[in-house]
Amino acid sequence: MNEEEKLKTIVNILLEPMMCDIDGTRIRFGDLECPRCGSDIDHLLQGVGENILSTLKQSN
Repeated sequence: MNEEEKLKTIVNILLEPMMCDIDGTRIRFGDLECPRCGSDIDHLLQGVGENILSTLKQSN
């Protein structure tokens, strides 16, 4: 996978909607907590990072 394909993969994953696992509110890019209930979303962001890494590893 070349650099352009890697960048497209990362952007596509970042554009996938994230939802709060407590109340289902859509999380916007840049949010650090749920805008409705205030729950911490670090675990969701970590999951996105893990998804990016595993997708890039699979393509090699």
